[in-house]
Amino acid sequence: MMSEPTDRRTVYECPRNAVGLRSMNKISADSFAALLGRAISATRVMDVRNRAAPSAVDMNAYRSLLRWLRESYDPTVTTYVRTLKPVIQYAEVKGQLAGVIRAHLHEFIHDDRIQSAVFAINGGVANGFGIDDLLEHWLDIAIARGPDYAAQAFLAGVEAPNVRYQEITLLQGLRTDREIAVSDGIRLIPLPDTAAALHITCPNWTGQWARGPKTS
Repeated sequence: MMSEPTDRRTVYECPRNAVGLRSMNKISADSFAALLGRAISATRVMDVRNRAAPSAVDMNAYRSLLRWLRESYDPTVTTYVRTLKPVIQYAEVKGQLAGVIRAHLHEFIHDDRIQSAVFAINGGVANGFGIDDLLEHWLDIAIARGPDYAAQAFLAGVEAPNVRYQEITLLQGLRTDREIAVSDGIRLIPLPDTAAALHITCPNWTGQWARGPKTS
């Protein structure tokens, strides 16, 4: 069953006075890219599986893993990458990045958490996520795809916080040889003949991913 692409705010509207940051100056893409570049230079990637004695990981190796995960999916690699944490060594640089996030997303910040509708699409906690979480996520994007891309993508997302998404649900026990419109925006469609023709996010006949989903 497939639903039509739906517009969804990626962030919930919160009162504009939720955080008193309306007077903070926003940043240009070039300035943000430069700041992200400084942050990368000041970052050490740590393997935190042993939290008592975390070990450093080569930045180029970490970058290669992030890039690989954008095009492929392997639960073992994904689990390993989640144990790696990029740590900005200088509090001043980290504070400047957090300031950019606060300045541009202040209307969506409440109790120091960014209120997000992502959970309504992907699942997860409903009370938003911490500023440090978004900072680390955007640092990963800058490491994998470059500071210029990360800066432009962030600012573009802030300016147009609507996304279109399509939900696909596999229904067991139903068969159809043609597409059927169930209601406005919802269709039943026949499955393709081969696993390779499945949508990138659908499991194949053995229950494994047909092809790895891209990560952002």
